[in-house]
Amino acid sequence: ILNKYATALRDNWDVAQCHNADISPQIIQEDVRDKLGFCLRDLDGNGIEELIISDGEQVYDVFTILSNDGVGHLFCASENVFLKLCEGNVINRQETVDGATYWQFYTLVNDFDFSIQEAVVLRDGQYFSGPSDTNVQPISKDEAGNIIVSKYPKLKLDISPLPEPIGEDSYQETLPTTQAYEEIL
Repeated sequence: ILNKYATALRDNWDVAQCHNADISPQIIQEDVRDKLGFCLRDLDGNGIEELIISDGEQVYDVFTILSNDGVGHLFCASENVFLKLCEGNVINRQETVDGATYWQFYTLVNDFDFSIQEAVVLRDGQYFSGPSDTNVQPISKDEAGNIIVSKYPKLKLDISPLPEPIGEDSYQETLPTTQAYEEIL
């Protein structure tokens, strides 16, 4: 997995190449390239650390080992989706679509099982909040800010630099098995 990122940066991939390799195209931005790294963190408390690709502030991709001996790509940032890790291992997924902005706060239960903790929506100048982005009540701008900034403060991640790429296009097109993932752990 890490070799995909190292290869993308070395070979100056474009957005389409990142999408084809199943990695966030946000990593090729000039202001991200030199800061990109990774960390390992057990987000669901099952004793297995998830692989987080990050610049220390913004999260670009999150991978985990699945119970069926595969690797799952849990979250991926894109041109309109931004990810941050917050206290309590909560993922803040911010998305802008059709003129509305959504802040969704998730915890990982296991594999691809997520639990949404809360959502904040900004639509037509009005903020809303609730247990999901479809079940919300109006709130003030200050209340929205308190949820987004104070209730779920973002973490600064201690990241390790990406390794040097290995070989010419030597990354795997498909996600590796659990054994290959565990080799980086």
